[in-house]
Amino acid sequence: MTPPAVILRDVTDADFGVICELRGDFELQHQLMAHPAERTQTDAEDWVRRRTGQGRLWMIVGPNGGQAIGFVQVSRQHFIDLYAYFGIAVARREAGKGIGRSAMTSFIGIAKHELKLHKLLLEVRVDNGPARALYSGLGFRTVGSLQEHYFDDIRRHDALVMELLLHAGELA
Repeated sequence: MTPPAVILRDVTDADFGVICELRGDFELQHQLMAHPAERTQTDAEDWVRRRTGQGRLWMIVGPNGGQAIGFVQVSRQHFIDLYAYFGIAVARREAGKGIGRSAMTSFIGIAKHELKLHKLLLEVRVDNGPARALYSGLGFRTVGSLQEHYFDDIRRHDALVMELLLHAGELA
């Protein structure tokens, strides 16, 4: 099956409802090791300001007529060593359609060619099998583990650190 075509674009005012939906989905956010809080447009605007102040954020637009259905983000970018942490969220109603894989494939191209990164890093809960399989399938490899790293208000979860070398063997 060919993955659906997606577009990654900057955030617009029309996206705040989708951001509230994604960030307000407690189950999804806890799977992504995030702490949900945004419920209003003002909350979403503040969250976007924090994200873009610490990194970069793109909305994922799928083959559904132009409405955003998720986001990818870069944080903790190191401008000398050329690495950054990566995160992705896709609306649960879009799960299993290949949107995440397609968005990540597009983003990897941006990371290599636009951001000029050497490496992407991410953290994923050990029990998030679908995400781990997606990341591994795109070439990420596990390089470490973090014991009792994330607290979801009920219990602590272990996480894995994964990396993808974008320019393996190159100096810059």
